[in-house]
Amino acid sequence: EGAPPELVAAHLVTLAPRGEDAVASVLFAAARQALARAAPDEAVRLLRRALEEGASDPPPARILTLLGSTQVVLWDAEAIPHLRQAIELIDDVDERAATSVTLAEVLFLTGSWSQALDFILDAFGELGDDQRDAAASLASIGLMVTAYTRSAAGRLEISEARLDELTAGDSWNSRALAAVRASLAV
Repeated sequence: EGAPPELVAAHLVTLAPRGEDAVASVLFAAARQALARAAPDEAVRLLRRALEEGASDPPPARILTLLGSTQVVLWDAEAIPHLRQAIELIDDVDERAATSVTLAEVLFLTGSWSQALDFILDAFGELGDDQRDAAASLASIGLMVTAYTRSAAGRLEISEARLDELTAGDSWNSRALAAVRASLAV
């Protein structure tokens, strides 16, 4: 007790998983510390082990979200299935929306445009009125996908009125959508 999580985690990773919340919590905390000191490889190792623990706390969705997001930084292809898994498990609508934006960005940036567009259309349909920023981000990514590949033209079924509404906000996301729309209008 009282020892830094990273020190305790160094011991815990050598033990067989037993489904203990305390173990998963220490590993998760140590992974966050590893990220704080710019050690994403170490964070991924600890987060994988936290998942293997099979505990209920921290929730697997939270571990998967951080694992997938960290793998994005490392250009690790496993980020995509981990983020997909996280989205399936996340109960909080705002967390699910934020993680959906991350996955859409990754799919777009890896050139998985058809997958990105399919995912965006599904995710966009699940968003509520309170997730305006996520909707604006997803719309921006969707518009960029349609600009990059002709096969996607006409598949992004978001009305001009909805795009106007999302562009009208003062958030960064709304302004980004406005910039994307303006660049495509030229």
